[in-house]
Amino acid sequence: MHYFVEYLRALRSMRVVGIILGVLLLMAIIARLTTHLDQPGTYFGNLEKSPTAHVTRTTLPDGSVRTVLVDPARNIHAVSVVRGVHLHIDIVEPSSARKSETDHFSAANFSVSDVDKKGGMEHIVVNTNQSGDVPVGILLLTSIIMGFVVASMLGGVLSKENDGHLELAWTKPISREQYAVSAFGVDLVAIVVSQLLWCVMALLALLLFFMPHLTWEKDAALHIGLAFLGPISWYAALNGWSASVKRGPGVVIGLGWLFGWMVPGIAAATGGVSYPLVAAIHVVAQAVSYIDPLTYVGFHSSGIQVSAVNNAGSEPIRLAVSVAALAALTILYLALAVAQWRRVEA
Repeated sequence: MHYFVEYLRALRSMRVVGIILGVLLLMAIIARLTTHLDQPGTYFGNLEKSPTAHVTRTTLPDGSVRTVLVDPARNIHAVSVVRGVHLHIDIVEPSSARKSETDHFSAANFSVSDVDKKGGMEHIVVNTNQSGDVPVGILLLTSIIMGFVVASMLGGVLSKENDGHLELAWTKPISREQYAVSAFGVDLVAIVVSQLLWCVMALLALLLFFMPHLTWEKDAALHIGLAFLGPISWYAALNGWSASVKRGPGVVIGLGWLFGWMVPGIAAATGGVSYPLVAAIHVVAQAVSYIDPLTYVGFHSSGIQVSAVNNAGSEPIRLAVSVAALAALTILYLALAVAQWRRVEA
């Protein structure tokens, strides 16, 4: 297997991904335990178990189940209404029964409000939805962070071969082009897998709070394309910038991130300025930003839109154009990397 070395590199990156995702999932578990340890339904069920509680259940015309609980011994009056996956609870109980001093709390599809306090009694309202919509495209867009991490770890694969491994790489019974394409393929699979693992972790974290229901939102296909092509195009750019470097890609990767964020920032900061020098800097930065993959991965508060150049006065580019630009940059940079590597001499 001529790509075994790159396979080992990708496998090591997956171990790092596993550690990162494990830590994030642990943080979600801690958040779950420290926010609302007892589910509202469980709490209401515990109230029903009291030997002094009087419980009355009624099925409402819309199919909801209304439960009225009166416990004179504990001075508790509670009403629960279950409508499908929605649960609403009104509780009037002594202030001393409260375990938390928080008057208002919300997390995911769960909220607690302390409506009123009077005469040592508290009126508490609990609302929870045991299911929630999770747009598929948006979920995958959150994985773009992990994709960029793995892309940076695996980027510059040809430069890594140049650094003391070039003669060994050339002894393999395949062409340089085939070797490069095989290495690219292994790395791209690792990037995609890391993002899918992120989505699994995210769903598990959401499951701690409510039952996620996957939905196909508008422009979901374009969101998915952006989620995957953003890190992939960045990986391609790192290879294109470093394929002829013989001392490893570390410096290129570090400066690449600096370049990737600074160029769009300079273009935005110098836009609309009339001073000749500043205007000239703007023109150069704006032109260079078109070949910077990070320029196409910017989100606006008005929606999931991506600007080709984030400068003053520019209109957001349609998602389809951004995805197409990232795909074109991926092909361009990978082809540039192979072309450079064909000419590298030991």
